[in-house]
Amino acid sequence: MERPGASPAAEDETVSEPNRWLLLAAFTVLAVGMTFPDLRRFSSHVAGDYGDPMFVLWVLRWVPSSILDGWSSLWNADIFHPATNTLAYSDSLVPMALLHWPLSQILGDVAAFNLIYVSSWVASLWFTYRLCCALTFNWQASVVAAVGYTFATARLGQYGHHQLMIGCLFPLLVLALIRLFERPTVWRGVGVGTTLALITVWASYYGIAAAFVTALIAGGYLVFARPRPGRQHLIALAGGAIVAGILIAPFAYQYLLLQQDANFRRAAESQFSAHPGDFLAVSPENVVLDDIEPFETATASPTRSIENRLFPGIVTLAAAGLGVVGLIAAMRRKQPDAADRRAQIVAVGLIVAAGIAFFALSFGESLTFAGRTIPMPYRILRHVPGLAGIRVTARFFVVTQLALAVLAATGITWATRRLAFRARTGVMLVLVALVLLETATTITTVRVPSEARYGAVNTALARRPEGVVLELPIRSAGDGAAWAYIEGPRQSLAPFDGDDRVNGYSGFEPPGFGERAATLNTFPSNQALAEADRLGVRYVVLRTALVGDLEPSLRAALRLDELGRYTGSEARDLIADIPPGRVEDVTRVRGGYIVELTPPEPD
Repeated sequence: MERPGASPAAEDETVSEPNRWLLLAAFTVLAVGMTFPDLRRFSSHVAGDYGDPMFVLWVLRWVPSSILDGWSSLWNADIFHPATNTLAYSDSLVPMALLHWPLSQILGDVAAFNLIYVSSWVASLWFTYRLCCALTFNWQASVVAAVGYTFATARLGQYGHHQLMIGCLFPLLVLALIRLFERPTVWRGVGVGTTLALITVWASYYGIAAAFVTALIAGGYLVFARPRPGRQHLIALAGGAIVAGILIAPFAYQYLLLQQDANFRRAAESQFSAHPGDFLAVSPENVVLDDIEPFETATASPTRSIENRLFPGIVTLAAAGLGVVGLIAAMRRKQPDAADRRAQIVAVGLIVAAGIAFFALSFGESLTFAGRTIPMPYRILRHVPGLAGIRVTARFFVVTQLALAVLAATGITWATRRLAFRARTGVMLVLVALVLLETATTITTVRVPSEARYGAVNTALARRPEGVVLELPIRSAGDGAAWAYIEGPRQSLAPFDGDDRVNGYSGFEPPGFGERAATLNTFPSNQALAEADRLGVRYVVLRTALVGDLEPSLRAALRLDELGRYTGSEARDLIADIPPGRVEDVTRVRGGYIVELTPPEPD
């Protein structure tokens, strides 16, 4: 890509960047304003709802409490007792947990969580900016591209899925690969491998995408780069592959072990694959475009989940179109710096190729268009190791979004190449403002259930001898969203007492868990007591209050009061119905009753 401007002075103005600390400060202000604007809640609330964010909090609390007990203890988490390897039911988030623990000792649990959350958005802005600067030599265009990638619907709309924060490292991974091929060293290979491993261990969906992106871009360089990469490049790549393999292998083993059981394999679900209309859908919390056609109709569709809201952005799409024109113009122009320009064109071309490939993969096994069903590449690739467990192929679009951002930076650079420095800066400010306007989203936050307010059950259990806990009513995946909103908040508090739970909420549930839950919900029937005895249950918690400040409208819509708690009289009646001799102790605490069962008499 040619450097914009005709004169050396103009070129210096283009390449010279603003003070990096000032730019980081500006990115920080943008990140806070777009993703957590109410700083008064920084130490008490988290972005999202009472589903997945509570699960993530549970992981952050579970990992440091178990990891010193050994690798096996880490994975045999305190949910779904007596199932094993239960941490592998979803993303392990071990890197996030290891980062969160020391921060939580200083800032507190929730503030540490939010610091990582906001920092990920700052990192996304910074790394995308650095990548685009390396490709276009235009800092103004790179700022626009960074904002376009970071706050696109496919990214900001997922703000409640905190495991996907690691999408901030995609531009860093691509930049690290480009730097490796510019000047191959073992240490640069280690950097690529470490970044790939961090993405993979943090979020498996993005890790699989990152692995394929790495292979595609590295393979493309080996074929298309001139002069052709040599032995040093191969050594650096091998070093990166070895580092990534060493770091990923222990985690991959746990997931492969789990997938040996057919119950823990799942195919792509068409409802969570991309559809043509998804690319006009914005987040339902978007404050501008959701009231403007055609975005309003696409966004309002009741069958469209948050995974299917993939609008890339008006500014990004328009600038990316200019980027295609700029690339073609650059390839045709012959100038003394043709070798440098070819290297930049190759880099942009490979990123765009990765974006096109993952755009096709995002549709899953087939695409329905104009009444016709078109087979897509994923139908074949789903048999490739790693892709077998993918359920939400729409998440692959994040790679396409990054490619569009790179093309956008290229297009803005080409379109403003003859403008003076101040004019280019003015264009940047206008475009950034437009991106922020079209992507502005109302960020929902919820108060984290505190041990002091909601943890009376956990505090009481922590003072008692260790034992398996059953919390009733118990919910499973068959209960739909109620499963997350009832079990998630309870689970987030479970590490405070350290007891194993029959209950659980994660990406999977053990085979037969739904039937087991249905039986246990008939407590204290003979069948429920027999099942509790088989599971080794010592404490039965009868919940009389939901955990968390759930909104009345949500409680009503999901029947949470009916499914997640007993009334006081119902709980007392259940206790009275327990057969004589099976109750060791009953304790009334805020939010429920703790019933300690006596061991069953041997047959």
